[in-house]
Amino acid sequence: MSIRLSSGDGGRRQLVLASGAVELATVPLPTDVIEVEARIIGAIGPFRAYTRRETIPVTWEEWSDDRRVLRARTTVWDAMGQRYRGKDFVMFSKDGVPLWR
Repeated sequence: MSIRLSSGDGGRRQLVLASGAVELATVPLPTDVIEVEARIIGAIGPFRAYTRRETIPVTWEEWSDDRRVLRARTTVWDAMGQRYRGKDFVMFSKDGVPLWR
């Protein structure tokens, strides 16, 4: 199974769960999920100028109490080509309401 972020209708970000070329589910993302990249960069070092950023969802968890957790990894590169990487998560209800940031 793969997990990826994509832009949906109107440019809104969404999470796509797929198995091979077959999309299993598409889930609209609350704004807080998109902000996870900013939190990771804040932990890595916001004072650097990055020339490239890459944020990918790592795991998607659906808990029995209707909570959802998305864990993401951000990799950034500075002008010298040095790579920095960090991870964070966001927890939200099945309706997309943030529970933990």
